[in-house]
Amino acid sequence: MSAIARIKRSGFTGLAGGALLLAGLTASASAAIAPAEAAQRQAVATHVLFPGVLIGSDNSKKCLEVKNSSTANGALADQWDCNGNDNQLWGYNTDTTGLIENVNSQKCLEVRDSGTANGALVDQWDCNDNPNQTWWMGQSGLIENRYSKKCLEVANSSTTNGAQLDQWGCNGKPNQIWHWPG
Repeated sequence: MSAIARIKRSGFTGLAGGALLLAGLTASASAAIAPAEAAQRQAVATHVLFPGVLIGSDNSKKCLEVKNSSTANGALADQWDCNGNDNQLWGYNTDTTGLIENVNSQKCLEVRDSGTANGALVDQWDCNDNPNQTWWMGQSGLIENRYSKKCLEVANSSTTNGAQLDQWGCNGKPNQIWHWPG
């Protein structure tokens, strides 16, 4: 079964045609940057498992996004109806970094201030390989922060647009289960 068919079968709606997989992201980004940096990005891109995909909540059937399409450091992550806009598209490195990078901002998902407590907020920041930006995306659908050993979740199991994302001890409840192609 294709990745798109698996997502549709899971109940997600509003997935515009072709929004799950964007071809040529690396090529278009490389054209606007210096040749040395383009070569480096091309090398890194070979390690990206999911370039430009939606990551959807099992509980709410909404997608992980950067709030208000912000490109600022510290902009919060929330959930919203899946629409395929760039603030909802993410790339994940399969190499040892485990970075989850937003297509729109080119910043990485992180636990704010390297927090380790339950309820610590999740935001975006310049990608810097700090441990609070590294994640495991498991086959079970859990997305675990490698530093805090806690899982990405929709706070309070909310199903509303704009609901905050935070981290909590991994428990496998539906508000911690995420879907992505693969």
